[in-house]
Amino acid sequence: MIIKEFCPTQKTAVIREDCYGSRLSKFLKLFEIAKSDLPGLSPDNVEIIRYGGARYAKTFGIEFVCSSILPGYEIIEQLEYI
Repeated sequence: MIIKEFCPTQKTAVIREDCYGSRLSKFLKLFEIAKSDLPGLSPDNVEIIRYGGARYAKTFGIEFVCSSILPGYEIIEQLEYI
């Protein structure tokens, strides 16, 4: 399942899955989704992140700076890093 989130305080969009995989194919797929949501996004503007916290510990996703929420993204209060 693909999860799209936006943290307004950090102006950061998150795309992740609810599973623990860390293969390159996963990140390429997430990047393609990000590019379809924000045309013109380049790989240099995307980070691969490993998350912590109670909600999604030890999962990976991608993040990129975005000035406002994109359609289909859920607002979150904070990012949960390891």
